[in-house]
Amino acid sequence: MNLDRAYILLRKLAKSEYHQSIYSKCKELNFKLVKNDIDFTELQIDYFNLLSFYSSLSTDIYLGDVDKIVLTDFIYEDAYMYYKTNKDNKDNINSSGQEINMNNKILNKKKDTYQKSQWVFKTPKRVK
Repeated sequence: MNLDRAYILLRKLAKSEYHQSIYSKCKELNFKLVKNDIDFTELQIDYFNLLSFYSSLSTDIYLGDVDKIVLTDFIYEDAYMYYKTNKDNKDNINSSGQEINMNNKILNKKKDTYQKSQWVFKTPKRVK
């Protein structure tokens, strides 16, 4: 069998509602999807990646980020995921084209949201 044909069949399998529901139940209930725990075959790794891919895509459809028409063709699916990853990367780049450190963004948010206060410790006055 041609590898491209096998990948297309694997993709259709991972896209099906039955396999997506099994994948989500495996994540929720923490049970094995396959018998072996180690030394996954390349086919198994591709299958797990595709299950995750379609799970993410389904979540975006349910949230209303994208229309269900994306699922009609593999090209649409890949294009949307490419757009989604690049959109996230563009948020981390400033106008001069340099990547912004995410830690700096978080620290700046914390500085803006918290009010500064200061504790003053004084010794109590002695009573005579």
